[in-house]
Amino acid sequence: ATLRAEPPPPRPARRHATTILAIQSQVVMGHVGNAAAVLPLQRLGHEVWAVPTVLYSNHPAHGGFRGRVSGAGEVTDLVAGLDERGALVRCAAVLSGYLGSAQNGAAVGDAVALVKRRNPDALYLCDPVMGHEGAGFFVPEPVRRTIAERLIPAADIATPNHFELAALVGAPLEDLGATLSACRALRARGPETVICTSVPAGADHLATLAVSGGAAWRVETPRLAGDLFGAGDLFAALFLGHYLARHDLGAALGAAITSAFGVLVATAATGKRELRLIAAQDEIVRPRQTFVAVPVA
Repeated sequence: ATLRAEPPPPRPARRHATTILAIQSQVVMGHVGNAAAVLPLQRLGHEVWAVPTVLYSNHPAHGGFRGRVSGAGEVTDLVAGLDERGALVRCAAVLSGYLGSAQNGAAVGDAVALVKRRNPDALYLCDPVMGHEGAGFFVPEPVRRTIAERLIPAADIATPNHFELAALVGAPLEDLGATLSACRALRARGPETVICTSVPAGADHLATLAVSGGAAWRVETPRLAGDLFGAGDLFAALFLGHYLARHDLGAALGAAITSAFGVLVATAATGKRELRLIAAQDEIVRPRQTFVAVPVA
């Protein structure tokens, strides 16, 4: 008898890197803004073009810092340089966070419009970084107005925390129902998807809510002690990275929370506020604990 070799199993299709334009703060030491977003997105297989809205030595909450806010012309010029190379046609998404100035907010709006002209399928995730519970606002009113009037209407996805969502809709969010209603109210201003983080869920837990179309999802995690720098920046990047890979809101939400929580647990264990992003980076691709998003009726 003649032995016939079995054909080799098909190779998995090679995944082409998705490119993301990330326009937000940059620090030399620590992990906030782009310093919290670039590595996680790269570990998920994405290319990242990072444009700084500010360049600081460190997070200002350390008691002092050096550096400066980027000029809006610099932000615009860097994006224009990419456009002149014909690169924006392959940009799949824009991610924005801390702006530094209202003028930089306008520059972000212009960059989003330009990317969408070059690639109409590109997404824009706006993380409206304005403040948080306990600290209040840490950006001036002109920046808040630019976010509310220019960037939120242009966004496909918005990721405010509980404090920021209340500020954007101008109403207190006293319970889960009020928070869901606020998410839907913000959706009516432009974003297809609104995700609210840091929603109180009892004394020992926080929830993250996502609303898109007629669907809503919820993930709960234990509340960790301390105000950890860059937690929102990390989550926004992880969500965008997972969503671009699968376009499944519930799955992307659960995956993003899972990886972010793993990094935050490792950070909280040190008793420090800077993300242990390098030491805990395997949580991005091989998390030890899994959280699943569940539908909200």
